Amino acid sequence: MIELVREVSIYGLGDLVFRFIGYASFLIYARIFHPEQFGILALVVTLGGIVGMFQELGLNNAIQRFYLD
Repeated sequence: MIELVREVSIYGLGDLVFRFIGYASFLIYARIFHPEQFGILALVVTLGGIVGMFQELGLNNAIQRFYLD
């Protein structure tokens, strides 16, 4: 039980840290960029998300299926 709590806290804290970094970077971006530059930032973030989706191409499912075979 203690091992489960330890592992959950490790992964949970990692997620919490990344969310805090994302929030802090949003505040930094809000101070650095002008309002007309937010469209460019949104375009870059959107393109990054699309490239990430195509890059994965179901690799998670394929690895799990390969492992089970």
